[in-house]
This record gives sequence, C-alpha cells and structure tokens, in this order.
Amino acid sequence: MLLINQSVLKRFITSNDGKSDVKYKWTHGATEDYLGLGMIFYALTYFYKFKSCIVLGSGGGFVPRIIRQAQWDIKDLGFGKEEDYHVYLVDAKNGINGITDWGEDDWFIKRFYIDTIVDTTEKAYYDYFVRRNIKADMIHIDAGHSLEDVERDFELYSKLLNKNGIMTIHDVDSDWNETIQTTETETYDKCEGPSEFIKKLDKKKWRLITLMDYTPKAEHPTSSGLAVIQKNE
Repeated sequence: MLLINQSVLKRFITSNDGKSDVKYKWTHGATEDYLGLGMIFYALTYFYKFKSCIVLGSGGGFVPRIIRQAQWDIKDLGFGKEEDYHVYLVDAKNGINGITDWGEDDWFIKRFYIDTIVDTTEKAYYDYFVRRNIKADMIHIDAGHSLEDVERDFELYSKLLNKNGIMTIHDVDSDWNETIQTTETETYDKCEGPSEFIKKLDKKKWRLITLMDYTPKAEHPTSSGLAVIQKNE
C-alpha cells in the first residue's frame, strides 16, 4: 500500500483532471505517478502548517496546486479554517522562461482556489501585496531566471516573509541546466540566474539547503534543483 493516493495524484496533481499533462512538472523530476520535488513543497507546507504562500511564476501550476493540497490536508486535521489558508500565484504570462497554459477561468484555478495576479513580480509586490499588507509563510521564486531577476525577487519578497518562514528557489542546479536538450518548437530558456544567486547569498544571514539529484546519464527523471532558504533569527 502506498502512502500517496495514486488516483488523486494522477488526476489532480500531475494532470489536469486527467485530461492534459501539467506543463513543466518534468523540471521537478516529476512523472505521472511520482512527485519529485513536489514532495518538498508538500512536506514544508504540511510540517510548518503554512497558511499564506506566494508562488512567483508557474507555467502549469504544479507547485501552487501541491501547496494548496497540503493546506487542505492539514485543515481537515483540525488546524485552522478554510478562510485561514491562501495561495497567491504571480505570473506575467509574457512567455519569458516558459509558456503558461492556465487562465482565470481555468480548471486548475477553480479546482484549487488559487489567487492569481497576472503581472510582473515587481508590480505585484508593490501594487498587490504591499497595498494589502499581505505577509507570507513560504515564498517560491520561479519567475524571471536572470541573476538580476532572482536578486530583485528575493530582495523584495523576503520583506514579506513571516518569522521562521521559508524561501525556495527553483532551477539552482547549473549542471542540469547546462545539459538539458530541447527541440526547436519547445519553449524552455536556460536558467543561469538561480545558481549564480545562491553562490552570492549571505550565508551569515540565511540558512541554505540545496536539493539536487541530477547525475550524468541518469536512467530516471531528475530535477533542475531547489534551494530552501530560511533566515537566521
């Protein structure tokens, strides 16, 4: 017997109601029946009982739907009420670093009750989050992938982080990114910024764990890596 309900996983998490594949889940090392890095987002949300989470960039909605599922699971165990939990998704939907396949009326948005802000991360920070004084327990950075983009997103959104909160950054494995093959019709930009950023991160101010499972000639899917960052307080 598996701990993870495979029917729920295959219908709602790694596919869109069983009708279409979730874009870019493969960059998390995930398959139809395997969560890959998705398990990390579930575990962090579940363990810390995170109520307010911000996701910056998500072409297929893989990460925000996992966070939301974890919130529902802990809510059903008696930790808080439905209205206590929020997942915010910011994506400019401009085609940079990937194509989004969801809209405001999309099944994914309606099924998981995701609050979406279709704008740049910088404008969303000032015009949405700051104006409403929204704070977050976990913030996932996966929008613009240049060093400048990652630095700006981290500098801005870390100001919204609650005490003992977590920042995560996708695509930090430079070896994975340097070796990935794409077709002429596939939209996937190389991502140097995240790996460069974590090299520059102030380790006296922030605790850093990097999760990378890529090995050359691996016979199974691997992820593009994840940084898990928490402030030294």
